[in-house]
Amino acid sequence: MSKKFTFVDLFSGAGGLSYGFKKVGLTCLSGIDFLKPAIETFKKKP
Repeated sequence: MSKKFTFVDLFSGAGGLSYGFKKVGLTCLSGIDFLKPAIETFKKKP
């Protein structure tokens, strides 16, 4: 049985760290930031 790893990206900015984690198979539950431009960019990441 394989484990599925998940994470929450606090102070996510544009989502670069989340993007890297996703590329290795982790699942992002949520990305949190307070800057509107960063949030909009984070939402556009695959």
